[in-house]
Amino acid sequence: MKNIVWDWNGTLLNDLDLCLWILNSMLEKRSIPRVPLEKYLEIFTFPIIDYYRKAGFDFEKEPYPVLADEFMALYDANVPSVGLFSGAEKILKYFKECGVKQYVLSTTREKELVLQVKACGIDGYFEEICGTDTILAHGKREIAKSWAERHKDELSESVFIGDTLHDNEVAEIMGIDCIFFARGHMSKSRLLSAGKRIADDYEDLKKWIGKE
Repeated sequence: MKNIVWDWNGTLLNDLDLCLWILNSMLEKRSIPRVPLEKYLEIFTFPIIDYYRKAGFDFEKEPYPVLADEFMALYDANVPSVGLFSGAEKILKYFKECGVKQYVLSTTREKELVLQVKACGIDGYFEEICGTDTILAHGKREIAKSWAERHKDELSESVFIGDTLHDNEVAEIMGIDCIFFARGHMSKSRLLSAGKRIADDYEDLKKWIGKE
């Protein structure tokens, strides 16, 4: 394996609790019922506008961009308190020592993404940190196409690791395989529907990637 493309939120950055807290804060502000964790894991999806609709927001009262602005303001203010999943840096170091090149590809705005990765002290493990230019989180398709074009001669030896079904869609666009990390923003039962390999923790990844 030559390349690993990592998703960020919910795959390396453990921000599930933060995102759920922000969602419920926004819902409570509008007197909309809170979403429990179990429901969140079943409704979270891309594009994010669809997940907001399922959570109960009424776009007739407030347009999606206004809600997205509010979410991101709360997220940016609180994300410095969020850390990596336990073992994340260890697995990044392992793959780097295996000679695997690693990349981050995320719907997070690229400027903020770079700052978040650096704040976690792991920017040195990545060849590229690829984010978007919008807060609306439509998905990763365009940046995925760009990455695939730059690495078109190595696609057969590349893999995408992410925590949502959208990550599998992105991997298909890139022409590479996908492995799910089952501790992020979607339930394992939903991930199983894609028929891909699922890692319950980072150590599972060593079974399919690297020197073991």
